[in-house]
Amino acid sequence: MTRLNKKHLIFISLVFFIFTHKVDAGVIINEVEISPTEERFVELYNNGSSSVDLTDWYIQRKTATGSSYSSLVSKTYFEGKSILPDSYFVISKVNLGNSDIVYDSLTLTDSNSIQLKDSNGDVVDKLGWGSSNDCGGTCAPAPVDGKSISKTSGGNFVVTTRSPGSINAEAENTDTSSTTNSTNDNGGSSTQTFSSSGSSSVSSSKTIPEVYKFATKIIAPKIVTAGIPFSFDQQTTGTKKEKITLGKFTWNFGDGMQKQSTTSPSFEYTYNYPGDYVLSLSYFTSALEEKPIATDRLIMKVVAPGVIISSVGDSLDPYIEIENKGSYEVALYKWILKGNIHSFVLPEGMVILPNKKLKLSPKITGFDVNDLSYIEIVDSSGQIFATYPKTSVSDSNYSYTGSEEGNVVKSSVVKNKEVKKEPEVINLNDLGASAAGAGSAAGADNNLNNKILIYLGLAGIILIGIISTFLIRRKTDYPDYVEKGISAKDMTIIE
Repeated sequence: MTRLNKKHLIFISLVFFIFTHKVDAGVIINEVEISPTEERFVELYNNGSSSVDLTDWYIQRKTATGSSYSSLVSKTYFEGKSILPDSYFVISKVNLGNSDIVYDSLTLTDSNSIQLKDSNGDVVDKLGWGSSNDCGGTCAPAPVDGKSISKTSGGNFVVTTRSPGSINAEAENTDTSSTTNSTNDNGGSSTQTFSSSGSSSVSSSKTIPEVYKFATKIIAPKIVTAGIPFSFDQQTTGTKKEKITLGKFTWNFGDGMQKQSTTSPSFEYTYNYPGDYVLSLSYFTSALEEKPIATDRLIMKVVAPGVIISSVGDSLDPYIEIENKGSYEVALYKWILKGNIHSFVLPEGMVILPNKKLKLSPKITGFDVNDLSYIEIVDSSGQIFATYPKTSVSDSNYSYTGSEEGNVVKSSVVKNKEVKKEPEVINLNDLGASAAGAGSAAGADNNLNNKILIYLGLAGIILIGIISTFLIRRKTDYPDYVEKGISAKDMTIIE
């Protein structure tokens, strides 16, 4: 019986150990700062052993007097985001240098509650502070200006020095009986500590040097257009949060293409087909390393271009109207609007929203009525995306040279390949012959040339005959009277 009880105890202990570790593993709300406003942030931490895809996750907020939660950070901002094991994820009002989401409408005030929900809508973690009426347990202390609410390794919440994207400062409990705001001998207030079990105590802050891990972050748009080059960049930091520019940077674009470099300059890349691609970056301190020291990934949504030239103006107002028939916005940066005479480069940051139209004024583009008979939209790599009137175009490459003043191209766009046009049908009946049957375009051209040569030859022969006849007749016909003289035929010898 004693042995059986021991086995039961061992089994129960093992189950309890596994269960508690399984519950603890995952994404938690790790640190929050509410003021000053420009330094406001929410930090998540993945204490699990595997990466977590944050797509369709979101954060909600409730005030102390509110009866329900409202949206704080919507699903849109988490699309394509992920958090690696033992890594941090920072959502901030302004870019803090290591921010994963920058959301300028991030609103956090005194006595708020926030809750993190996963893609199924389940509450993953909750945190309340101050006089909040929903803290998911014990409310954390209200942070003072310039300080943050940080979770310690023991599961406690403390008000301490801010550390977004890195390990939190710790504090030691000295009394677990009550919550106290005391004043020390120097007039400064001590740090308040609240345990996860509901007890609170007074503690003194312990200074811990900040130690950072190697981290790398992909800087790229989440939605791009197939066939259009887009700029990509990265930010890699070291153990002192210094920027790393040397090492081995390995990019995998998810479409079969890979890029390696020993430096970290920005560059352009083009996805050829629509789809969802996993873009990943691995950083190695040297080319000899086999295991990356830092990684990041981003889901790239590549959409088909749906931009067309929907209409143009007239001589009084030669505008150009562009329409996006796709379901996603399209960046038009460096696209060239090319008319018969003038060209216009669309400026940086210009986008066209889905299912919307843009009308470009001739006062901006410099276009006139002479440009409207044929217009092209060409991207920075030279690919034609739209024409007006709509026509079949080849995979043409274009380039332009010369100076630019603003967005107006001074020199003309150079065509490397001509636009494919339907072959012109020639009616040979106008030449007095019938064209029976069907032949190739080259054969028709040869027949036409031969018939022209025949007609020219006949005309030449007739003209030569007329001239020859005229000259012969002039030579054999003699007038009876020659000016200033008498012909020898009119003279007779008289004996």
